[in-house]
Amino acid sequence: MDFQKLLQKKKSAILEKWLDEIFNSYHVNTAEFLRVEGDRFANPVGYVIARNLRKILDGLIEGSDMQAISSYLEDIIKIRAVQDFTPAEALSFMVSLKKVITSEIPAETEADVTGLVSRIDHLTLLASDIYAATKKKIEQLKQRERIKNHVLVSQAWQSPGREIASSQAPRNDMTDGGSLQ
Repeated sequence: MDFQKLLQKKKSAILEKWLDEIFNSYHVNTAEFLRVEGDRFANPVGYVIARNLRKILDGLIEGSDMQAISSYLEDIIKIRAVQDFTPAEALSFMVSLKKVITSEIPAETEADVTGLVSRIDHLTLLASDIYAATKKKIEQLKQRERIKNHVLVSQAWQSPGREIASSQAPRNDMTDGGSLQ
């Protein structure tokens, strides 16, 4: 059987095992919810992961352009970047795809698997770039929010009619001659 047809035949089993691998990276209760709840509004994370893993797998099997596939990867990486995953944990689902495929494909097709594994490795490197860019963007947004909050507090503190009488001002007992007692 031709390798492409074999992958198509095994696609459902591969996808199911791959979904299990990524969902198992979550806490047990969360993993169960992600697996069971298919409503895109009740479970947007599970929906995006399942939909995009399917599209990534389809793209890999069909030999689609890596940039096209990486757009589906980006949605998953953005989700995992805002969660409490280390970079290795966030990207581990790409490595697990290789394990799943090799467990489903017979050994005699090893030469064909090597080409697919190479594409998965390339996609994993793209995922790493996406993850790093997403984390950088998150940090920039946090910094911008800290600056915005600082400016708002400063403006509120300095607004007219907001003078604080010395009796209402906060005391720093260390600098105005007070004691620690």
